[in-house]
Amino acid sequence: MKALLTTGLGLILGASSFTAAMAQSKSLPVAPDGCVRDIVTFGYCSSFDAPLFRGPIDVNFFAVIPADQFADMDAIIGRYTSFEKWPDFVLASGSDAVVFNQSATLASLPATEDSPEILRHYADYRIASPIGYQDVRVLTHNFMVAPYEGALASLEFTVQNSGPQDVPTDAPALNGSEGVKEQTGSVHIVDCADSDLCTDDQLLLIYESRILPEIDLLPRVAAESILQGIESILIGMFLVPEETPEVPADELLP
Repeated sequence: MKALLTTGLGLILGASSFTAAMAQSKSLPVAPDGCVRDIVTFGYCSSFDAPLFRGPIDVNFFAVIPADQFADMDAIIGRYTSFEKWPDFVLASGSDAVVFNQSATLASLPATEDSPEILRHYADYRIASPIGYQDVRVLTHNFMVAPYEGALASLEFTVQNSGPQDVPTDAPALNGSEGVKEQTGSVHIVDCADSDLCTDDQLLLIYESRILPEIDLLPRVAAESILQGIESILIGMFLVPEETPEVPADELLP
């Protein structure tokens, strides 16, 4: 399975000259207590860590997906980076924790000798909170990096929070970010042969992010809302089977 999954990764990594700059491996996030129980029950587990009064929030999400659901890692990363489909993923999850006004894939920035290809995601959404929905507008840069230790593939992302940002032609101008002061994170694919959370016929998807929201709430309260929003996207993305189009009766084989 590992050999199958590595076949297409070169298409995502971009310029080979960037490989040396990505050589140092990083550590994957640690699963929270009770993660195995939650994965058996729900297919995923999640956690957050928040300071008492102020500061950034850390969220983690671990999900198990069947290995035969995706042809290779390009397909898994491609599903995550199908940014225009994120509103559909939320609808598929049945959650109202996030409501998208717009989610768009902007033209990528090509790889150079010093950096990988950057996939750009414009998102305009509202996230539920105890004091009502909070508006967020951001442009996020996503890029492949050297796999973290124990991962088959790793992607990192950073919200652009300074200066004028590119937006879709029908969107209002965006200077820096709105609703989020800072956000960074990563997404990983792990071979279950190297994890105690799943079996050999499965893959482990790990998402982690550090977020400093603008919302005026205690970090722990804000963290619960943010985690619910992230869950709604990723559950619909990886844990809800895509509907198979119905075949008209007259096209069925006899």
